[in-house]
Amino acid sequence: MRLKSSVTKKITAVIIVLAMNLVGSLLISALVVFPALSAMRLCRSFRGVTVCSAVFAVCCAFSGIIEDATACCAQGIEFVLPEEFVFPDDYPKPGESICVVGEFTTYTEHGTEYCTLKNAKLIEGGV
Repeated sequence: MRLKSSVTKKITAVIIVLAMNLVGSLLISALVVFPALSAMRLCRSFRGVTVCSAVFAVCCAFSGIIEDATACCAQGIEFVLPEEFVFPDDYPKPGESICVVGEFTTYTEHGTEYCTLKNAKLIEGGV
């Protein structure tokens, strides 16, 4: 029984450390701590808390992923360069520092509000 407990603890620790590198410690703490606290309010036994906590965490994670995917959330702000820019010749190389300057505006599409930079200008070399 002790071997099983020890292996479970080590596997859990490795998963948490790898996940922190992937999605950040704040999200991991929310996915580990809050479901466990919620499960403790509902269940009395250790096994019940463990199972209920895992179910809560999976449901919360998937509901967040599904909500994000259905909202068509873009990562970062959208900007449109003038049509004279030709890909890949006029675009910066991967890893190169740039600065994008433009007029900040928002628009609504299918009930979701998006941010964009109008009249964007690409300044190479950053600020």
